[in-house]
Amino acid sequence: MRKLDEYSQIDENNNELNKIGESIHELVELLDEKLKTLLQETTNENGDNLAELLSQFEDKKESIKEVVCDAVGEMEAYYDDRTEKWQSSFRGECFNEWRSAWGDALSTFEEMEVEVFWNTEFQDKGMVTIDSGIPEKFELPSESPEY
Repeated sequence: MRKLDEYSQIDENNNELNKIGESIHELVELLDEKLKTLLQETTNENGDNLAELLSQFEDKKESIKEVVCDAVGEMEAYYDDRTEKWQSSFRGECFNEWRSAWGDALSTFEEMEVEVFWNTEFQDKGMVTIDSGIPEKFELPSESPEY
């Protein structure tokens, strides 16, 4: 085989494919601009848009992480300063469980992210959907050890 007999057909289809790809790219850019405008203009009953709420979420999360990190550090220092006898006592074990629960809470806040994603299954549904990966409501550990 010295020549691809179907080259002209492949070339023609490739050229059409490139034109379709360019049109899709243009439409995606236009849609991106319209979605940005829509997201800025769409507000809840308090007048907050998505960008504002995402920023507020991150600010609150960072504030909580800072305070919890300090508290966990203080708990660890308190526990470590106690005698082995106290650490192995009922109160020491309760305190350690409480400290551990707050350590887990800190990890949860460190890993907590909000994701907003677009589902673009055009072939199957012919539509776009938006959803948020908002973490489930998080319950804090108790305020003090439960003795």
